[in-house]
Amino acid sequence: MAPGVSYYKLDGPALLGAESPISARMLEVRTSDARLDLELGKAGTQGRDTVPAMAERRGAVAAVNAGFFGTTGDPAGIFKINGLLVSDTARPRGAVGFATPDGAPLLFDRVTAHPRIKAGRASIAVTGVDTARGSKAVIIYTPRYGANTRTAGNGREWTIDSSSRVTRIDDGSPSPIPAGGFVISASGDVPAALAKLKQGDRVDISVEYKAALGTSAALWQRADDIVGGAGLLLWRGKEVRDWAEERLDLKGFVDMRHPRTLIGRDRDGDVWLVVVDGRQPGHSAGMSLPELTDFSRKLGLVDALNLDGGGSSTMVVKGSVVNRPSDPTGPRPVSDSIVVLSGRSQTPRD
Repeated sequence: MAPGVSYYKLDGPALLGAESPISARMLEVRTSDARLDLELGKAGTQGRDTVPAMAERRGAVAAVNAGFFGTTGDPAGIFKINGLLVSDTARPRGAVGFATPDGAPLLFDRVTAHPRIKAGRASIAVTGVDTARGSKAVIIYTPRYGANTRTAGNGREWTIDSSSRVTRIDDGSPSPIPAGGFVISASGDVPAALAKLKQGDRVDISVEYKAALGTSAALWQRADDIVGGAGLLLWRGKEVRDWAEERLDLKGFVDMRHPRTLIGRDRDGDVWLVVVDGRQPGHSAGMSLPELTDFSRKLGLVDALNLDGGGSSTMVVKGSVVNRPSDPTGPRPVSDSIVVLSGRSQTPRD
């Protein structure tokens, strides 16, 4: 398809049995000649758009859907883009990290991310990042969330500029989110350390990353981009068959066949992006997570992660959708995508 990018088709009429055809589309990416990046759905901010639209916006050779999300486009699980954590998680689900140039091309593990606010000597736990604020919460809003916090007038908000200083304190109204800065929004019982803040005070954000299987937390800290999945399939050549730690629904999600999207790495260090169609009798049955693990093995992968699937599973190659999404309306608007950029002609991300 492009330097360092190869495209493969698999149409197996009886791959999983006489009544279980499989149709899969696969991309092999040699990271010395092409690179992966993340794109958020609404022109680089939180929202939803189709994978073809995101691929076109970035001038990508190819793209697939990425992480799970809510109806508003809020990423579900860990999500970090361009060095900025925009969705945290306390649940150790599978994740993939795109490390900085001096690290490994891809990181795989089960990862949690716990942000905290530092104000003076106080360390304050954060309820969430770039998500709707509840009645008793402390939320951090970054520029990736949009122009303002979109909160109801029943809390207090502190605007922090690019120099990490408080520039504005609001009671009630949604606050504009400054470029290069963030907004802290609190409802219910406001922590004392926040209540004492005044204009000019310094406020910093720290994030504690923990990897359940032993990957260095420092590597996840340095990663430019992280996207969460649901179902780590292979890790350093070992099969992962127990997903209890990730708290996945065994009957509905693990054992049933669905359309699937995965990202993996083979023994040579090449990255694979795979979309398996499903829920379409006569075309493709889809795969369960154990079947997807077996399929990853057959491809020669040593690391593999199940990403969002179902009606979200979409692959775009050179501007065209090359699989058959299961939604009757075509490609589903999704929260984010993994784009494949080749050469020096890619469109920079904002």
